[in-house]
Amino acid sequence: MWRASKLWLAGLAVATVLFGSSCTGVGEDRASLVLKNVAVFDARTATVTPGQSVFIKDGIITEIREASPADRAAQVLEGKGRVVAPGLIDTHVHFSHQFFPSRELQDQDRDRLGRVYLTHGVTTIAEMGQNPAWVPTMAGWEDDSQAESPNLVVVAGSLCSAHDWDRRPPVHHVILGSPEEAKARVKAYRDQGVERIKLYWKLEMPELIAAVEEADRLGMRHYAHVDNGIVLIPEAMDQGVRHFEHFFTLQRSVADPDDLIEKIAEDFPFQGPGTLDEWTLSLALYHDAIERAPELKAQFGALIDRMVEEEATISTAINMLAAAAGESPVYSCFDPKPPRFTPVIREGFLPPGVGASAVKTVMKQVRRAHEAGLPIRIGTDAQNGGEVTLAEMTLLAKAGIPVGDVLRIATLNGAEALGIDDRAGVIEAGRPADLVIFEEDPYEDPDHFLQGVTTIKNGSVYLPPPSPVAVLSGRLTTSGLEATRDWWGKQSGVTLHPGELQDSIHRLVDLGSIPEARFLVDLLPQMLHGEQVTDYVHENGLNTSGYGFLNRDDPETAVEIFRLVVDLYPDSWNAHDSLGEGYVAAGQTEAAIESYQRSLELNPESPSGQVALEKLRN
Repeated sequence: MWRASKLWLAGLAVATVLFGSSCTGVGEDRASLVLKNVAVFDARTATVTPGQSVFIKDGIITEIREASPADRAAQVLEGKGRVVAPGLIDTHVHFSHQFFPSRELQDQDRDRLGRVYLTHGVTTIAEMGQNPAWVPTMAGWEDDSQAESPNLVVVAGSLCSAHDWDRRPPVHHVILGSPEEAKARVKAYRDQGVERIKLYWKLEMPELIAAVEEADRLGMRHYAHVDNGIVLIPEAMDQGVRHFEHFFTLQRSVADPDDLIEKIAEDFPFQGPGTLDEWTLSLALYHDAIERAPELKAQFGALIDRMVEEEATISTAINMLAAAAGESPVYSCFDPKPPRFTPVIREGFLPPGVGASAVKTVMKQVRRAHEAGLPIRIGTDAQNGGEVTLAEMTLLAKAGIPVGDVLRIATLNGAEALGIDDRAGVIEAGRPADLVIFEEDPYEDPDHFLQGVTTIKNGSVYLPPPSPVAVLSGRLTTSGLEATRDWWGKQSGVTLHPGELQDSIHRLVDLGSIPEARFLVDLLPQMLHGEQVTDYVHENGLNTSGYGFLNRDDPETAVEIFRLVVDLYPDSWNAHDSLGEGYVAAGQTEAAIESYQRSLELNPESPSGQVALEKLRN
């Protein structure tokens, strides 16, 4: 059970700036905080009641009534008619997007989650699949609600069957060799205090049946991501599964992607995706192909109807598709490692406008599913999930779903699917005061979802603790490397989050600020808890940046980047190969020969190294 924390008094400072609030000291026995003159959203009716005051004490909503000039509390926030909704809920999060899977979870990681989610109004997250070693810590976090971090719901898994072709599954894929192992694993999770499990697409029917049966016996909920043809959504529903992940998975229960590729290729040359963002965009193309084939469209509609009849739910992850098509102001991707900030789409992959049109088709299908009665819930599956939650709400509203329904999708729908609607998803007396106040009215313009929020968590105005990495990176930008190095040497007891360091390092490399990036790389080792520096500073990501500078006729910067790669990956023949290419472009023949020689020592079969050396020696 979530426990309310004490009022975070520091919230008063931001409240004064944003709301022109006053601290009267009157009526402290009645309320510690009042949100005065706000428009309260009712998630049950999807309506808004203006001119209300919400009273909060000890992290709990105590009263909601018509606002009065006499309303008093220890802290008064003048809402000025702003819309206040229950805290937003992201029902599909992966900690591995924030923390490397081999990391031992730390208290500072909760601060990181606060900056990612609470800053954007998301007060509850559901973690869908994690390193099994994290589960005890995460179960403890679930029972310990804090004002500085989102509430956590643990969905343990992902449960997979053993396959000969699956030789190196990631650590969060829990491999089950038999139905008996499936039951044992589910019971072990329950013994660890977990109440939910995740069924992944690698799960064969015998293990799925066993896992569901054991979860039902133990009173646990189950959530399924099934989209690769081993088990289809109707088959999973036959076994009692009711909660499904990612709207884009629906297409796989209607048609085989290989068949859809053939349909797409009838309109323009299409061989399928070559990058992760192209694969993401292809999901929209598959949905579009289904929409344009009457028989398949009818099957898609029948699938939606059955899900409605069976009282199933589905999460979104729609911003991934929109971002890949350039149709969202917020970029997100399924695998944020190495970090990238724009989609990687090859020139000529699609004719102009095709991707955007396909994404609009998906959004039409989402709207039809909503209108048919299918409960949709936000599930971003994104590293920047807080910001993406707001982006998805904007996409839903622009697709024609009423703003009130969008707010319900982002709040009560998620709470009901997770089984936490007794304490989340609705604003009413007696519930935890986890709320979001929109700075601009989303009813006037869907883009206002992205125009800033104030978050109330456990009855406190959330003030994100300044990220030490952001402070350090800011100093590098404004004061320069040497001054920052001197300043950092005088600091003590400052902990930098490695995930945030990772993003800053790759951004600096993208900008060509290599000495500054090296400075941050040198700080990484002391911040790690079981990981390696190379778990955060990625060879492929650095190489991509290096070749970007080569393509922009800046071989000197490219060489700096490739040298950093070689220093971090001394046994990578590819790293030495890239450095040799950089030296060639910079006109440093002897250095290039030395690099290519080292590349061939590590990989004598490298054809590129052999050809390059032959040219250089001649």
